[in-house]
Order: sequence, then C-alpha cells, then structure tokens
Amino acid sequence: MNLNSHFQFYFQIQFIGFMIKMYLVFELIILLFNQLKFYKLKELQNVRLFFQESKTFIFHYRYHFRGFCVQSKIAYGIFDAEFIFL
Repeated sequence: MNLNSHFQFYFQIQFIGFMIKMYLVFELIILLFNQLKFYKLKELQNVRLFFQESKTFIFHYRYHFRGFCVQSKIAYGIFDAEFIFL
C-alpha cells in the first residue's frame, strides 16, 4: 500500500465519522422540532437562540470534525435542549 492510498483510506474513515456526527446533529434538530408542538409561543425565543448556537456547531464540524471539542459542544447542545424542554 503506497502512501497516497493510505492517506485516502484515512480520509475516508474520517469522513465517515464526520457524516455520522452530522447525522446526530440533524436528528437533534428534528427532535427539537417535534417537541415544539407541545409548547407555547413564548418558548420559541429560547429555541431560536439554541438553533443559532447549533449553526455554529455545524460550522465547527465543517472545519474541525476530528477534535474532541466538537463532541463536547454537541453534548452541551443536547444538555441545552434538555433544559429547554424539561
């Protein structure tokens, strides 16, 4: 196996991990939209702030999808969602 194919295989593994993490982000957003049916309109301001933060998560994914910091930011986002909807 030459160096080029080894690098290509490593990049494919990293890209698969990136796509799995992006899928989890969009599952979280779909979960939030499903929860919106049960709450009043005054709750929407908190959710809108959370969605603005989740956009920064997605941009952070786009440039740093290998770091542990991304996973911790997603964990914070999930905790924020629990605080909004509990």
